[in-house]
Amino acid sequence: MDLRAVLPAARAEFADLDVRPLPFTVREVWLLRKPGPGGRYVPEEGWPLGQG
Repeated sequence: MDLRAVLPAARAEFADLDVRPLPFTVREVWLLRKPGPGGRYVPEEGWPLGQG
């Protein structure tokens, strides 16, 4: 993958969000950990938001 092309491609793909933002609700934040090169990220710990 050509990483130099990722940012311009993402800007082009999501350009309409500058005009019409996409609202969403976040209920949890998660810490993900990658066990090593080539490994997959796995959830390690989560924290609920707005509950007290």
